[in-house]
Amino acid sequence: MALSVFKVCMGGLAVPNVCLNLFFIAFGYEISPDITLLYHITRASEILFALEIIQHFFTSYRDTETFENVYSLKKIARHYIMEGSFLIHFLAAFPFAEVFGARDPQTIRNLLAFKLVRISRCSADFFPEDTLLQIMTNLYRVEDRDDKIANDRLTINIIKIVKQVLQTLLITYFLGLIWYRYSDNWQEHFSDGASLDETWVVTFALRRPKYEEHLGELMMTSDRLIRSMYYALTTLSTVGYGDYYPVSVAEKIFGSIIQIFGVTFFSILMNGFIEVVQSIKGNSFSNNEDQLQRWFALIRKIKNQPNGGGKDISAKLKSQIEAHFRYFWDNDRTAVLLEKKEYFDSIPFKIQEHIMCKFLFEDIIERAAFKNFFRPGREFDSNFVYEVAFGFRPRMFRNTKDERYILEEEGDVTEIYFIINGEWAVGYNSFQSNNQHFNYTNEFELPPGTEDLQEKGIMIANKRVNYGYIGDYYVFASKRSQFSYIALSTVHTFALTKKFMFKKIFKKFPGLHSEMLAESFSRYVKEFRKPCGKKRLEAIQSHNKRSAYSKISADNNRGDGRNAGRARQDATPGSKTLQRSNSRTKIYEKQEELKQYKGQLDELNGKANDMFEHMKQINKLVNKKIMDIENAVTKSEAIFVDEINTLIKNKGEL
Repeated sequence: MALSVFKVCMGGLAVPNVCLNLFFIAFGYEISPDITLLYHITRASEILFALEIIQHFFTSYRDTETFENVYSLKKIARHYIMEGSFLIHFLAAFPFAEVFGARDPQTIRNLLAFKLVRISRCSADFFPEDTLLQIMTNLYRVEDRDDKIANDRLTINIIKIVKQVLQTLLITYFLGLIWYRYSDNWQEHFSDGASLDETWVVTFALRRPKYEEHLGELMMTSDRLIRSMYYALTTLSTVGYGDYYPVSVAEKIFGSIIQIFGVTFFSILMNGFIEVVQSIKGNSFSNNEDQLQRWFALIRKIKNQPNGGGKDISAKLKSQIEAHFRYFWDNDRTAVLLEKKEYFDSIPFKIQEHIMCKFLFEDIIERAAFKNFFRPGREFDSNFVYEVAFGFRPRMFRNTKDERYILEEEGDVTEIYFIINGEWAVGYNSFQSNNQHFNYTNEFELPPGTEDLQEKGIMIANKRVNYGYIGDYYVFASKRSQFSYIALSTVHTFALTKKFMFKKIFKKFPGLHSEMLAESFSRYVKEFRKPCGKKRLEAIQSHNKRSAYSKISADNNRGDGRNAGRARQDATPGSKTLQRSNSRTKIYEKQEELKQYKGQLDELNGKANDMFEHMKQINKLVNKKIMDIENAVTKSEAIFVDEINTLIKNKGEL
């Protein structure tokens, strides 16, 4: 951490050092006592850059092939000299004026040009994004993973914007002062003496002609600096207002070169700004949004055709579809990998696995609440978790009438849901609409806005918060949901589709399906079917005890004439309603018997799966014994052949 801060500080020091040295080259260092003092301070700062060179010889680096840190001083020195920035650092820090004993101010100013090679650090070292991101991450601590990713993305975008602006200012400053120095002094080497005063700096009164230099300066140094930067910026951008223009032939040649490179520079600069803006807005989001609206338009076009119905998608359904896709685009963790898949495929598999399992989906794969799902696959094949990570898709369910049902009772199940955040519950249908005497009472306190549960007669059997996964047994066994899984608040999940599991995972790992089916069935019975079925049975029994018709049975119609007369007296229109209710009760009882038989059948299936598992283990043991026998026979044959060869050799000697 200390070395990172030192690197950032030296990178930050390089920029003002280059800017000040360029200022001294263009305008001199004897303008005023303050400027002269600043010049000596800048010269003294070269000591820090000399210490930085020494520090580089004792700082380890990471090998690009093995990704391991190298601590050998000999290798560090060779790497720094041959592959590092040693030459640039050395030229920038070497005291040419002191070594060569320069005394002429113009010569000293020209020798300061060697300091300008330090400009290469302004892009790499001045704003090292990774180091600054690490420092900013240490300043703010965010527990939530999604918030951390969002904050890191925002920080990187801000750093990129500031970096682009500073690079533009630095290049404008650099070219402006280089242009001033070129027009003021350097072009003397390419022009004859008669044209020395026919230059840009003299024509536009930035300084006096040679024969008037004794009269003093025409304008302040700050004005000359601003005019030089202004001319450089208008030339770079190829705007050219015409208020400033090159005068001499040498200036026109140099200005033409600047214009040629100016087009390239501004193209790169604008591309950088566009990338940052698209990153902030989400370029993929805008493209996806545009494609979604085109899809809506295509549906509308089809519906408007003859015999197409002429009706458009309702506004409510359209908003739900848009909300689904926007949430998906904002929370899809693999979107960047798929967009730049060639980069991901080019890195070693261990790094790929680390990115998928330890970075992007660590909160799912390493979560204790989900371990039973991943355990059979891990034991079956070590690559199972890595392959599954590519199938996670973000899903969200809101606490509204139309969006709260994660899985509906007797509904088809096409996805396995890993619930990350939110309050959710497991419920069952009480069939209260079939019985007007049914008393709807939920054991758990429900949040406001859940009146539709009572309307549908859904009783809550189990209430949970945050982590859990559902739908695995239904998907693996291709069954419909036996219960309703309901969102009581905004629930955030990641889903694995049935198509992905069967087409990708089970096809790649044959034999894994049966193992995961057995594991999911065991967990389903333990966590959902038994406790929820028990709650449902208790609710029906409690209702039968409270209801008057539950006391009426076939035995009430047998016995003496008194009972028969009472039965005839009760044969009123009201009694027919009770008889119908009694019939419904019998239907409930038959349904419960069927569910018990179904449970017994599931238990038999479980035992059959256990038997298959034992047979598989026995098969493994038999195969192992066969391999041991084959190895023993092969070893015995080798020993026998060696002994025969020995005997033949001994016989030949005799």
